[in-house]
Amino acid sequence: MRTILILLVLVVFFLVTFPIYLLLRLFRNKYRHATSAIAQGIVKYAFRFLFFISGMRIVVKGIENVPKDEAVLYVSNHRSIMDIVVAYMTLPTLTGFVSKIEVKKVPFLSWWMVLVNCLFLDRSDIKAGLKVILTCIDYIKDGYSIFIAPEGTRSHEKDPLPFKDGSLKPAQKTGCPIIPVAITGTDDL
Repeated sequence: MRTILILLVLVVFFLVTFPIYLLLRLFRNKYRHATSAIAQGIVKYAFRFLFFISGMRIVVKGIENVPKDEAVLYVSNHRSIMDIVVAYMTLPTLTGFVSKIEVKKVPFLSWWMVLVNCLFLDRSDIKAGLKVILTCIDYIKDGYSIFIAPEGTRSHEKDPLPFKDGSLKPAQKTGCPIIPVAITGTDDL
């Protein structure tokens, strides 16, 4: 029953916020930071509402140690699609996520992802992957944090998978802090 309710809320969210989305897209080039902040606030509110109706609870430890006055590179494990939802609701800075290219095909979702500075990585194309890493560097220099799962895919193993080449390059090239993130329990959701 809760799954149906969550899907219904998502459909209503996309329908109700579509005019807002269009306005934000219209002004994005001229007011990028402002439109990103508004879009991120809307998405965070929607995720919090989804968690509320689903009865899930989040416990965050160490968030007070994350710098709020500079862009950072969040480096996280990845166990479930819910990792993104949990992380997005708790991050204190404007943050874009690195996502697999397949998500770009999902209408509405991918549109909002672009507004909040998410990047789509084609894991089968090394040249395109390098371009995404370079864009991450530009975003960090422009004040946007980046959230990446350097394993490159979801893993249910006890130990993390090897990190993909280039996943820490944005921090290396910009000198931004690296914030390690450990997410647990989301693979049970």
